[in-house]
Amino acid sequence: MEHKEIISLAKDYLNKPYSEDYISDISKTPKKFFASIVNLNEHQIRKVLTKKPEYSNVISDGWHSLNYACLTNNPEIVSLFIEKSIANGLTHLPKTTKSKKGIPNNLTLLHFCSAFDLDKSYAKILTCLTNLEEQEFNITLRYGLFFNNSKVPLFVKPIIGEDIYQKEMLDFYVSHWKNENGSIKPRSHDIFIKNFKGNIDKFKDFEIDVCFKLDGRKNYFTSTLEMFINYQYEIEEMGFDKFKKTINYFLSNGYSLNEKDGEDKTPRSYLERFIKNVNDFSFENALTKFIPEIEKKSLSNELKNENTLKTKKIKI
Repeated sequence: MEHKEIISLAKDYLNKPYSEDYISDISKTPKKFFASIVNLNEHQIRKVLTKKPEYSNVISDGWHSLNYACLTNNPEIVSLFIEKSIANGLTHLPKTTKSKKGIPNNLTLLHFCSAFDLDKSYAKILTCLTNLEEQEFNITLRYGLFFNNSKVPLFVKPIIGEDIYQKEMLDFYVSHWKNENGSIKPRSHDIFIKNFKGNIDKFKDFEIDVCFKLDGRKNYFTSTLEMFINYQYEIEEMGFDKFKKTINYFLSNGYSLNEKDGEDKTPRSYLERFIKNVNDFSFENALTKFIPEIEKKSLSNELKNENTLKTKKIKI
């Protein structure tokens, strides 16, 4: 191929996404347009909306145009869709009308952004609202945690303040819900198994203070150990190293095995139940060797806590 032909081929390739044929092709149906939207830039999207302005305010497969716009996580594109959709009759922010990809029906646009980790889209939507005081920021946090996405929760954190953030995170982690089969399990169980995969570092990703406690509730340590019991087989399948890392993580944060939570339960009571039901021989063998180390760290934390209490009682 000659030099000029190569250059011409390269230019055609670069210009193809902006050609009338390409724009006409992706404009044939809303579904086809929205299937391509995350790969389009603002210029391409403007050309589509010029040809098909109704695409700015339409429901396609249970999601509104703005849901698809938010998936780009591009504030300029989100702003463009808001402007166009209002011009085409939008009067309020849409909610999902169908459950798909794990996203429930009737989900608000802000919570949708949290579930998909769309921090820039989330921020852009906020700038367009006049009723910020009515927004359920606490629910936004929970969707981020449940879907293992931390950007939006960390964006919301300074809005609601540190104490409320930590309270909401712990409350969600230890709360119970009914599964589809009617069984009741802590939310943390699904989160830990499906998303955390035994990776305790996720607490750091969300800037969760694992020492934060609520009256009358489990703490992070006892709730996690309860999860170990309810998902005994899965935990053993994850391997002893992840189990060990989890226990050491809580002990390194000052917990002891005998410290009672808000429900008057100790980590030791849950750990003993878990140990009693271990089936994997290699896991059991490693656990037996690990117990003295756990006891030593737990005792050290108990002594530190006692000394701290004594120091606080000293009158000067």
